[in-house]
Amino acid sequence: MMKSTQRKEYLDLLRGIAMISIVLGHLGVSSIIHVVFTYHLPVFFLITGYFTREGQPLSALVRKRARTLLVPYAICCMIIIVLRVLWYGIRGGSGASSEAVQWILASLYASGTVGLIPTGIISIGAIWFLWATFWACIFLNLILRMPDKFRIAAVLGIFLAGYYSARKFLLPLDIQPAACALLYLYVGYLVRRYEASLLQMGMEWRISVLALAAVVWISFILHFQGFWIVGCNFGNGAEDIVASLCACLVLTVICFWLDRISDRAQKDAPTPDRVHERSAFPGQLIKWIAFLGRYSIVILFMHIIELDVFPYNGILKRLNGHGMPVSLNLAVMILLKFLIIISGSIILVRTKAGRRIFGFRDPEEKA
Repeated sequence: MMKSTQRKEYLDLLRGIAMISIVLGHLGVSSIIHVVFTYHLPVFFLITGYFTREGQPLSALVRKRARTLLVPYAICCMIIIVLRVLWYGIRGGSGASSEAVQWILASLYASGTVGLIPTGIISIGAIWFLWATFWACIFLNLILRMPDKFRIAAVLGIFLAGYYSARKFLLPLDIQPAACALLYLYVGYLVRRYEASLLQMGMEWRISVLALAAVVWISFILHFQGFWIVGCNFGNGAEDIVASLCACLVLTVICFWLDRISDRAQKDAPTPDRVHERSAFPGQLIKWIAFLGRYSIVILFMHIIELDVFPYNGILKRLNGHGMPVSLNLAVMILLKFLIIISGSIILVRTKAGRRIFGFRDPEEKA
């Protein structure tokens, strides 16, 4: 079911699909939300847990995660503040200073939602995920120091503490969403730990489990009642958590087989002649989606900037005024979003300054 390579390319593909889903989910279209919210963040938390090493010193983990998560968070917030103030200046508004204060407070509180946070503080947006991942990794590191028999109880205890306290208030820096995300990190860790045993299941069992997971996922979509890890809101409760795990399983298997098909297509194409041009398109598409997954933190970085700063409504109104049908607004907005996100991300990952922001090594260092 899963191939043993040094880098699991299908997980990059899975992350890429989840990242595209995050961008689409923020369009505010209910039919899209009912699908993508069932899996997009669980995928990232599960993969983080999957790659968690047991026995890593806490100090080393904190340094690493602060460098790869919190430094990009801080830089992204500074860029948003500067661009928002500049935008007010360009428009000739007088509220630039209050706008700056508002976004500084949002950056410091780091909430991804406005519910149950102090009045006057706005949501920082999608990058709440970085703080939540930071704390969840720390929680998991501490739990993995416990004997096996206490771990599940500790995970459930932290999860329930985050879940029930979030009904009353939301702490700054996404501690409660992190407590809920811990459950997914721990499941991801268990998958990696028992992967060899899981892969020994017979084909009949694999197909049966996959079919059942698909049915549960479809039911989740059809009966969607909200699933917002950012606010520790799980809609139908435990059954939705299980259903989100089923969604992740189905998508993982799909990405694994797409990755294998892509590999075979490349091996079976000895020359880049016109005979193989048809198979080249899906291969290139898979490659680009995997790129989005490999650099998902960069994609998120660019996404939150365009989401908080770019004046889509003004652009669409102008286009509509010049004769573009309103029915095309959604398609044009999606096109603009991915044009900004992908072009900006390519610049960041290909420049030394951009790579330093995210702690990526330069190609010369890798060599």
